[in-house]
Amino acid sequence: MIPVLSWREVVREAAPLHYLRKPSGVGGARACVGEGGPGERQEAWLKSALRLWYCTERGAEPCGTCGPCRAIASDVFPGIVWVRSSGGKEIGIDEVRKMREFLSWKGIPGEKRVVGVAGAERLSGEAAQALLKVLEEPPAETWFFLLTPSPFSLPATIRSRCLSLSFSARPGWWRMAEEKLSPEASAERLWGLTAPSEGGSPAEREWWKRL
Repeated sequence: MIPVLSWREVVREAAPLHYLRKPSGVGGARACVGEGGPGERQEAWLKSALRLWYCTERGAEPCGTCGPCRAIASDVFPGIVWVRSSGGKEIGIDEVRKMREFLSWKGIPGEKRVVGVAGAERLSGEAAQALLKVLEEPPAETWFFLLTPSPFSLPATIRSRCLSLSFSARPGWWRMAEEKLSPEASAERLWGLTAPSEGGSPAEREWWKRL
């Protein structure tokens, strides 16, 4: 089982977190291809970040101790299903059928459901075709995350129905700020930093001058 990351590690991945932090106004289903970085790192990041949606504390970052946070870390949260290969083998049609069975159940109205496909580049031809049919007519309030270090290994028909999320490190200015902040500085403070070239609040501009 892939362990979760600390929230400080999660905020170091710039683009994906920004997308997940602003899901309001995005209706229906969404399919996202995660690219860049080792596959296990992508899966650990997604598991960790999804706690933000389901944490009962509803804070700036997930508490990590409530029932949903612990269930997500243990891969037993009922609103999330993972499709994985076994022992490095290809992902076969049976795994996709189990995912479709999960989607056939009626979820809680307004509650997001998530399908994570880890190692999506290992989808067999038959499995990829079955997944494509789901993406063509996806259930409402469902998010699909296809995690792969090589998105172009996926069929073009699948990629065309997905958004691209790049798992890349924060830019140099952000890493410099992280080094200057104390270890006790909140991850939320780090996540919200604005680049010095982008302005920010008067207090933040003054803070940059002191670095």
